[in-house]
Amino acid sequence: MDERISKISAALRDIDASIRALSADDRTLVSVYGWNHPALNRHDLANMATALAARLDGCDHNRLSSKFDPQPTLNKIAEFKANTLPQFFTGNGSFAVPMYATLLDHISSFFGPLFVQNTDWEKSIEAGQLPKQISGKLLSYKSRIKKFDTDFGELGSKIAEINAAHDAATALPTDMDELREARQAVLELRASVEKNEGIAKTALDQINDYVEAMKQKEAEAAQLLKNTEDAYSAATTRGLGEAFQTRAQELSRSMGIWVAGLVLALGAGAVVGTFRVRALQDLMIQNVPAERLNVALVLALISIAGPVWFAWIATKQIGHRFRLAEDYAFKASVAKAYEGYRREAARIDPAFSARLFGSALDRIDEAPIRFVESHTPGTPWHDLFSWGRRRDRAATDAASPTD
Repeated sequence: MDERISKISAALRDIDASIRALSADDRTLVSVYGWNHPALNRHDLANMATALAARLDGCDHNRLSSKFDPQPTLNKIAEFKANTLPQFFTGNGSFAVPMYATLLDHISSFFGPLFVQNTDWEKSIEAGQLPKQISGKLLSYKSRIKKFDTDFGELGSKIAEINAAHDAATALPTDMDELREARQAVLELRASVEKNEGIAKTALDQINDYVEAMKQKEAEAAQLLKNTEDAYSAATTRGLGEAFQTRAQELSRSMGIWVAGLVLALGAGAVVGTFRVRALQDLMIQNVPAERLNVALVLALISIAGPVWFAWIATKQIGHRFRLAEDYAFKASVAKAYEGYRREAARIDPAFSARLFGSALDRIDEAPIRFVESHTPGTPWHDLFSWGRRRDRAATDAASPTD
């Protein structure tokens, strides 16, 4: 429903409600106010507005102009409600009710074109609402019109065919000339295509040769790449092995130096100890006092303490460096042997090759620091005293439950 019509219908229904609310007396106006009033009660007057609203709701809203403005009509209804409607039941109904009827008649006439409906002649004929003579003529006219419509449609198509044939006949000489020119152009294009076909075939043969050559070069490049990767892998493994071997040799040479130092310290201790023992023997033969003998004993101990201390340090260093040298030598052997074992393992089983790599990586990844003792005593006496504590701790760890 059009919103503009809806607003006017709502205003008319509001008049209905206002009339019913003005009075509670259901008697007609003529019986209450006299002969100059209409013989209508409040419900009759209210239904007049509701009936017009219903007609507006059911009319053809598509015919309503897009320029129509409902506001003037709404203003008229509002003025009527404010000024005239309150006079219905005050004795002035003889003047107010005609004004009411005039307003409704004006609205009805204004929207009159919307209430007109097209007559459906076929339904009227089927319902028998027309005389038989008129009905028969209408049906006869209808059949003739359908036949003429069909004939005219066929006639139009035939005329179009005739016009097309005429145009073709008129343009025939020109078309023949164009066909000759087109045939000549086609012959020239054919010769050009045959020539280009030969050139393209030659070029295709050359391209095929290039493709074959590129495939051979690709295979050679792939082989060279594989050889390069193998060489790089071997060089990396060999370099790693040589690095471990070099480190092992350096540790061996430094271990030799510490062995020489140990021999010298032991020799120096032996020489010093021999002289100090002879001096003690001489003092004992001479029956010197005990105080002097004790002093000589302390000096003897101090004299041999330095060589013994150095010999103890040399022994520690020799043990550490021997273990480190053996560890680096073993890693060098693993690195040098890995490349050969890898090829054989890959040939036998890829899983075996992966396991071999993991095992070699575990060996090489082991830190040399594991061979260095975490406890480093500063003197032989410190080492001697701490040895007892380490022995007790080891016994306690051995006696404790393990997972």
